[in-house]
Amino acid sequence: MKAHNFIFMNSTLKKALQFSISLLIGIIFFYFLYRNVDTAKMLEDLSKADYRIILLSMALGCLSHWSRGVRWTIALRPLGYKVQKRKAFVSVMVGYLMNIAFPRAGEVARCAFLKRTDNVPVETSFGSVIGERALDFVLLVSITTFTFLVEWDIIKGFLDKYADFGIYEQKFYDNIWLLWILIVLGVLTLGLIYLYRKQIRENAFVIKIQAFLGGLWKGILSITKLNRKQQVFYILHTVIIWACYHLMIYVLFFSIDATSDLTVMAGFTAMVMAGVGMVIPIPGGIGSFHFFVQQTLIAYGINETTALDFAFLGHTGQTVMVIIVGGISAAIGLYLWGGKSVVSKQSSVTS
Repeated sequence: MKAHNFIFMNSTLKKALQFSISLLIGIIFFYFLYRNVDTAKMLEDLSKADYRIILLSMALGCLSHWSRGVRWTIALRPLGYKVQKRKAFVSVMVGYLMNIAFPRAGEVARCAFLKRTDNVPVETSFGSVIGERALDFVLLVSITTFTFLVEWDIIKGFLDKYADFGIYEQKFYDNIWLLWILIVLGVLTLGLIYLYRKQIRENAFVIKIQAFLGGLWKGILSITKLNRKQQVFYILHTVIIWACYHLMIYVLFFSIDATSDLTVMAGFTAMVMAGVGMVIPIPGGIGSFHFFVQQTLIAYGINETTALDFAFLGHTGQTVMVIIVGGISAAIGLYLWGGKSVVSKQSSVTS
């Protein structure tokens, strides 16, 4: 028992330390971004923003979370569980609320909450979450690739600012012969991989990579278990989710006069870069979100101060929405359904 307690304490201490370090990094990041900002001037500028637009952006964020919950109920149907949309939404919001404090913990938290409200096994619901995340990952890569191709001049300017990308691009064209060497080396590498394929398959690292890619592929294929009608609605809610992700940034442009002329594609670029900021394991994307959004708007010709104001509005609006809706969802879910654990098991996985 003592050994078990010691291991548990070490695990808890490790998580607390990781959280403290990542939070500190975020705070430092945020401080360096806003240290030279005139707070009084910033508050004055923010007071001039159109808060009806900000509320609309928050509502679009909430709508995306609702669609995520509905899409989750569709994915659970073939697995034998008929979960009410409101319960799935509550679980999703609890997950997002948890993510603010503990990055990457939200997926497990929402599955655990659904276990409490509907007695759906965590491993079952988590498998469906892997499926939706795999699909979202593919869509994110596709949207990012599309955005980079269409807005390459803007993104190249952003890269040049930090890595003088233009110099490397010119060197590439001046040494195009290196490309042919790389092609030859690639062919030789493929040949060696084929010759030693048996030994490679038995390598522990390769096995882990195969398991990871297999999990992604299995998750993507899980949609094929849905009937035609379920597939249509699953795809529809996926479109709604990503449309809301874009619109919650794009409509926010109109809350400030200086950003109201930015284009739809600027919204895609800002969405992608904001996503990069949120992927960094810092609680709530503090600092990282602000940096990437600010630099994106600067690349589109918005001055540094206004870009910081916009980043602050966007991040604060969505964070407040998650805290309010997530907090209310957690309270309602625990009060109404937390003690019931009523499972709604379907008699047929195809119904």
